[in-house]
Amino acid sequence: MKNKTKIFYHVHRKRWDDSKWQVENTIKIDQNDFVNISLNFNPLVDVPDKKEVPIINAIDYYQQEGLKAIGTQMYLLDKAKMYLNEYQILIRELALEEVRKKYFNKLPSRKECIWLCREDQIEYWIKNLNAKEYIVYKIEVYNKPFRSRNLLIPKPSDSYLEMCQKAEEYWEYNGKEDNNDDEYLYNGYFKILEIIDLKKNTNINKELSNINDKK
Repeated sequence: MKNKTKIFYHVHRKRWDDSKWQVENTIKIDQNDFVNISLNFNPLVDVPDKKEVPIINAIDYYQQEGLKAIGTQMYLLDKAKMYLNEYQILIRELALEEVRKKYFNKLPSRKECIWLCREDQIEYWIKNLNAKEYIVYKIEVYNKPFRSRNLLIPKPSDSYLEMCQKAEEYWEYNGKEDNNDDEYLYNGYFKILEIIDLKKNTNINKELSNINDKK
């Protein structure tokens, strides 16, 4: 059965500008950092005797100079992994936004929303987001969020055409049953009701303890 309540939960990554995230505050969401980070990152790398250069230029430099030091190899691999991840997110989100604008423009943009979940999903999303520092908020919304599923998100291995095809499935989703991977996209005003103390929530705390024990 679909969640018809106006009460949801938000797993919030701690940031430097969190001053407005206070209990009883009403906040308007019309943008977020999730997509903007991928839109604005610069794939730069340090090389000797030069300032930061694009990673492709850094690879050319080290190929010419000889990539001998294992530390340099690992440094380039770490940077390449990070930048490839950002590009994969960027391409995926561009495909999702292109399809939304073309066919589902009344639905909230992933560039301008907050992600919500039900209480029974908190443990799932904490694990899925893999955030080192986070706060779980209980909030009240004033409009109906859009609901889809995380498993419908295009995969990094998909071509752009395949991503656009899967994006249609994501935006047109209208399932009847609650799923653990449901995600709720919300744009507009909401009120922070309380901060959830996970230690007092025995079910969530037990699940998180099991996750941490496996790490």
